[in-house]
Amino acid sequence: MIAAPISVNGKNTYKLNAISVMERVGGAQYVAVGLNIPIRFYVWAHPNQMPLRKVVLDKTGHDISPTVMESESFANKKLTCAGGWCQGGGSRWDVNCDPSQGVDNNPVCQQLKNYLNESGNFTCKQIDPSDAFASFGSTPTTGCSQGYVEFFMDLSCSQADAKPILPAEGLLVQSALSLGYIPNKVCKFKPRVHVMDNWGWCSGSCVSENVPGYRDTLGLPYLVWDGCYSEIRGQANAPGDCDTDTTKPWVQYPDPIIVVPTQ
Repeated sequence: MIAAPISVNGKNTYKLNAISVMERVGGAQYVAVGLNIPIRFYVWAHPNQMPLRKVVLDKTGHDISPTVMESESFANKKLTCAGGWCQGGGSRWDVNCDPSQGVDNNPVCQQLKNYLNESGNFTCKQIDPSDAFASFGSTPTTGCSQGYVEFFMDLSCSQADAKPILPAEGLLVQSALSLGYIPNKVCKFKPRVHVMDNWGWCSGSCVSENVPGYRDTLGLPYLVWDGCYSEIRGQANAPGDCDTDTTKPWVQYPDPIIVVPTQ
């Protein structure tokens, strides 16, 4: 699972299936060449499928040489590594929460409820330390590291790389960056992230439109797992779904990061 760090009513939470770029989870952004741009996200594997094996950052959305980190074992990177699990809709979800931020109105569990488009009450239940399954990957001693993954990227844009834009868009760029001229060419980037766990589950979206109400082999609605597999599983996947040469296995910032070329 990948999630972007956000704040709701002054409380830290996250937006599922998203990444944060310059502390935003959407909307076009205008930047100058040479600016260090932060990309942040939480990432974790289901307790049955730990550990994480691979993290890939494609800072442009079409990079032929993305940043690839592979290891025998990456720790889960979560908002909290102690506390509780979100429960609701008849299931206990692989999303951790902090009961001290509220049990019945916990911001993390409310985000999960909204993401699932579920009705009913979602609560933050304290993890029982004797429950090895619930604790695994959710405590500092069982493979959890509190905090998000953070990359900084410096996007370059030359006149040769830049593409023409409409005059109205040039005015927006001029205003956003307080430029003394109206640019007619820019570079556009849409950063994206790919992760894979020990079972070959990866990020992205491979839900089959031909399987309404499909539930995975753990009995959970497929939407929350909303990812891809490197091998056939049930009816919703096909071989090669985790191939990073395709668009499927990525979580991408939805709007362009617009960079003005060097003069």
